[in-house]
Amino acid sequence: AANLDLLSLIYRIRQAGGSGTASLLEGDKVYTVTFTQTGSENVKVAAGEFETTVAAVQSEYFTEIGIKELRLNLSNDDAKIPVMVRLKMARGEFRAEAASIQMIVPEPAVTPTPSPVTSVTPKPTPTPVRTPEPYVPNKPLSPELSFALGEALEYRVSAGGRPVGTFVLRARERKEIDSKDTLVLTATVTNAVPDNPVFALNDTITAHVDPDSLAPRKIDIKLSSGLNLLNQTAIFDETTGKITYNGKEQVDAPIGTHSILSLIYAMRSFNLKPSKTLSNPVNDTRVAVFWASQPYIFTLRPSADSVIETAIGKLSSQMIAINTGNAQLDKLSMKVWLGNDERRVPLRFIVGVYQADLVTVSNI
Repeated sequence: AANLDLLSLIYRIRQAGGSGTASLLEGDKVYTVTFTQTGSENVKVAAGEFETTVAAVQSEYFTEIGIKELRLNLSNDDAKIPVMVRLKMARGEFRAEAASIQMIVPEPAVTPTPSPVTSVTPKPTPTPVRTPEPYVPNKPLSPELSFALGEALEYRVSAGGRPVGTFVLRARERKEIDSKDTLVLTATVTNAVPDNPVFALNDTITAHVDPDSLAPRKIDIKLSSGLNLLNQTAIFDETTGKITYNGKEQVDAPIGTHSILSLIYAMRSFNLKPSKTLSNPVNDTRVAVFWASQPYIFTLRPSADSVIETAIGKLSSQMIAINTGNAQLDKLSMKVWLGNDERRVPLRFIVGVYQADLVTVSNI
């Protein structure tokens, strides 16, 4: 399944070393869960004494059921054992400590010594070899995603009211790449005002992602003009989280770290509703994102619903403010407006003085 339950969530947090994001399915709702390392701590419990990393876990799911300040202490060895769990509820603080740790190895089966008997050895029946089913390209995407295969979104870019150009976001195709079922996402400049400092005609960003989770496998950025410093190819290891870029450079990152293009599509399926608790009005979602040469924790802060004017009419939307932890990016005050229907189409992007507005939606 594309989403986790509570038990498998614990193992995902351990696998990721306490830093990353995951999708949790409870009831009929999908929640985004973020977990971040907040420090280290020496813990002494019945199972022993451990040097641990503290992971803070956040999700609207926990807020809805009255859980606050959920923290896991993960051992600093390869096993990443959750030796302590702490959380707060209305009735007080809950604390669970590891009482014992066992590695249960199954006993080998004892094979009895057979008694010799006279028998006729039958001829073995040949085992039929199953013919693998051929790969079928461009199968429909999971209904849990907010967009369909072939969706094309065209945007008009302006700066201070002056036109700069247009680009198109596309869920282009689903095909087999390196023996893996892969969804190809693209962002392509389709028109550019001459001598503008941002981009040129046919500048392209291409991302290869898992068709179900949208976890990135590769991103290829080919830009010109003022953005050519961002040009690179990055490969994401889905098992270790390691990211290889510029052919040889490597950096460790949480498993499931997004590229900038996969994030745009993944955030459409995030649960980005503002908090219903007046005493805690902020309901941030934190996502690990690779940018330039390292992963950053992007914080998505949702706002209340509003109506904005677009080229296709007045539409109900939700503004998401993005903080990246990168000083240069945060100077640009990045914001995204998502539509409030089930497709959650990005209606508007603002990055510094540049604004991109949706002008057409189609399925190719």
